[in-house]
Formats: sequence, C-alpha cells, structure tokens
Amino acid sequence: MGCDIHAFIEEKVGNSDRYECIAQLFLERNYTLFALLADVRNNCNHEKLLIPISEPKGLPKDLSWRVRDAYQKWEDDTHSCTYLSLAEIGKTYLRAWTDDTVDNYTKNQLLILEHTMSRMNNPRLILWFDN
Repeated sequence: MGCDIHAFIEEKVGNSDRYECIAQLFLERNYTLFALLADVRNNCNHEKLLIPISEPKGLPKDLSWRVRDAYQKWEDDTHSCTYLSLAEIGKTYLRAWTDDTVDNYTKNQLLILEHTMSRMNNPRLILWFDN
C-alpha cells in the first residue's frame, strides 16, 4: 500500500498571531521527499537512510480553519503530522543539494517550496501522511 502526503502552506496574518491557509499543495508520491521532510518511508528506495529536517512535531494548535477542516476529514487515517518553517525547508534543500543519493526531482521540489514560501509573511508548511 502506498503513502500519500497532504500539504498546505499557511501565512501569518499581519502582526497578529493568526494564520491563514494560502494554498493546498498537490505533491506526487515521492518517498525521498517524504523522508527528508518528516522521516516517512525513509527505508524505501534509498541507498542509505536520509536525515530528516526533524522528527514529526504534530500539528500546531493555531491551525487555520481551512487546514483544520481538511485534517478532520482525514484524522483517523493520518500519521506523521508536522509543520516546517521557511528556514527548515531551506536547510533541507541545502542538505539535499549536497547529498548524491537525493535525486534532482526531489531537489527541485524543495527549491520550489522554498521559493514559494520566501515570498510570504512568516509562512509554514503543514503536512500529514496517509497510508
């Protein structure tokens, strides 16, 4: 059975403590990317285990209503929920760039994520996975 990712970008609203969902991302199944972002399926299709940016942190308590609603529809079938900052995505991209076992497709996906998020006010990437 395969594993799929559910990904959203949220942006902080002005100087408030509130986040707003800016985009739902449709990312293809890519176990190399999953391993780098959240240590998911790290033992699949790799010559060695990849170092994830962090272990899954769970979901932030201040999710936007749109992301919370989407999560609640999947909640019983999810695992490895986490969120990542722009800085964490950037570090992951730099680490992937120097790792010969990471394919160019995955490196490009990370670069696109970093570039997209860099144009936002305090963005974060919200992720969870289903089997």
